[in-house]
Amino acid sequence: MNNERLLFSIGDIADKYITEAEPKTAKVVKLFKKPLVLVAAVAVFLLLCAFTAYVVYNHIIAFPVNEDGKADYNLHIFDTAFTLSVDLPEGVSIDFDSTLFPNGISGVFSNVAIINTDGGMVGCVGYNVYDMAQLSDISEDEFNPLMIYNQIGLGAHYSFWVREKYEVVNATDEWETAITYVYNDLDISPEERMDYTEDKYNYGIVSYCKTLPVYVAFDFKKDVFTQEQIETIAKSIAFAHLTPSPPRTS
Repeated sequence: MNNERLLFSIGDIADKYITEAEPKTAKVVKLFKKPLVLVAAVAVFLLLCAFTAYVVYNHIIAFPVNEDGKADYNLHIFDTAFTLSVDLPEGVSIDFDSTLFPNGISGVFSNVAIINTDGGMVGCVGYNVYDMAQLSDISEDEFNPLMIYNQIGLGAHYSFWVREKYEVVNATDEWETAITYVYNDLDISPEERMDYTEDKYNYGIVSYCKTLPVYVAFDFKKDVFTQEQIETIAKSIAFAHLTPSPPRTS
């Protein structure tokens, strides 16, 4: 008998809450019928649509991707394997089948193209090694990016301007990433070089690993990417699965 009363009591409580909830549900429905709320909902929807322009997708690059540029003098570079993780905007991907040598980024190896949905090249990425011992006794105040990026930072007609612009966006115990500019007047006339100013330079991203003597360099077309997208890409870069060069016996 007590059990039956308990069940009836629970039923009464449930009916009570359902009855109380009905007017509130009706109020919510009426609320969305109001023009102001409808406009706000549409605004949120449009904002979400605009946000899709900044959607990023993760890409994994296992360097060396290819053996383009491999020679006797740089075998130690191609023997140094590592994996790079990077997020790229929607519609942008890595073309692992691209063959850029001897073009691509001058001063790095195993260059691969970064392409859009139409297959057009909108960027490039490659890697090289640096002298870790040189940095062992260098303080933060004494650090100069050229100690790492000298192969890509000293060219007369193509270079990463790490001396003039080196904006660190992510620094951990394992790597450091910075945004810079890429100067390239190889394909323009001497007259055009007079008007070739910083606002026309490509976006550059450089990142070096602190546990393995390697760095990567990205060259992105200025008219394709926004500053916000470049910052997002730079902050996403991470090194992993590091494999030191094996000793050579011959």
